[in-house]
Amino acid sequence: MLVRLSNWLSKMSSGRNLILSLSLYVLFGFGVMPNLRGAIPALSDAPGPLDLMFAYTPAAAFDRIAAYGPEGRAVYALMSLSVDVIYPIIYTLAFAILITFLSRYLFPAGRAVLRLNLLPVGIFFFDMLENASIVTLLMVYPAQPTALGWAASTFTTVKWVFAGFTILWSIELILIALFRAVRRGWRW
Repeated sequence: MLVRLSNWLSKMSSGRNLILSLSLYVLFGFGVMPNLRGAIPALSDAPGPLDLMFAYTPAAAFDRIAAYGPEGRAVYALMSLSVDVIYPIIYTLAFAILITFLSRYLFPAGRAVLRLNLLPVGIFFFDMLENASIVTLLMVYPAQPTALGWAASTFTTVKWVFAGFTILWSIELILIALFRAVRRGWRW
């Protein structure tokens, strides 16, 4: 299944799709997402969302969840089930297409290297698990299921680890491509 997904991403990785996916990523990641919190009164004074932290204890999660208040918890849950599902689809496609596009250019015979286009899929998978666990924590409050709190924190941390590897690999590919382009006199 993962090989088929990697192959599908390879088919999707055209210059046009790269520009489109990166444009959506920039628009959504730097335009929509940062402004949501301030635009929603229930969240404007609340502590930051759990999914932007690297890790947290269940006690810290429950303190934040209590501080959101009833309206803030409802809005956070709604955002986790809507906008925070759309954005991961966008960034997964953007990074997967970028990695595939550059890997195909830089390592034409390297099928194993090309499979690193699945790194963003790891972010998506753990982001969805994180969203599900956080929404559950928000909905069951004032109950405080410690095991679910630890699971949510673990999903959050693993998501950020995948994000770190994805970003580092993407930067490395971009730098290698730029170095090769300079060496060739900017001829691709």
